[in-house]
Amino acid sequence: MKRTATIITKSLDGKRCVAVDDALAEEILEFIEADPKVKKKFRYITDLILQGHRASELYDKEDIEKGCEV
Repeated sequence: MKRTATIITKSLDGKRCVAVDDALAEEILEFIEADPKVKKKFRYITDLILQGHRASELYDKEDIEKGCEV
């Protein structure tokens, strides 16, 4: 089954992007927008990723449900 995604932000050089699955995009974006703390941390982490930095001490500690991991 093919899935589609919506790009929500790109790196300045266009080599990296952050996208959300279209099937869940509305729910994910509502969650991010609902809490200013979550929104700020999401932007900070995505900026680091898009710039090519690895800061796993920030995002490897998030509690991700086992069913969501790839």
